[in-house]
Amino acid sequence: MDIIIIGLLIISFLCLLLIMYSLAIIADNFIIPTLINVSKKYNLNMQIEGILLAIGGSIPEFTTNLTASLTDNI
Repeated sequence: MDIIIIGLLIISFLCLLLIMYSLAIIADNFIIPTLINVSKKYNLNMQIEGILLAIGGSIPEFTTNLTASLTDNI
């Protein structure tokens, strides 16, 4: 029985790492370039662009936490 629990913990940890890696790829490849293009299009200064990039980097984590908070069965 203990081996099953340890196996499930290892699988859960690996799934968590995969989700975190996937969120980083989504942020780096899709969200950040889009925010850079928006800041160039509207000629925003560097401080506003930095704020947008900081917010954009945390959007996947925010949506994950929001979804987990709104779900009753977790």
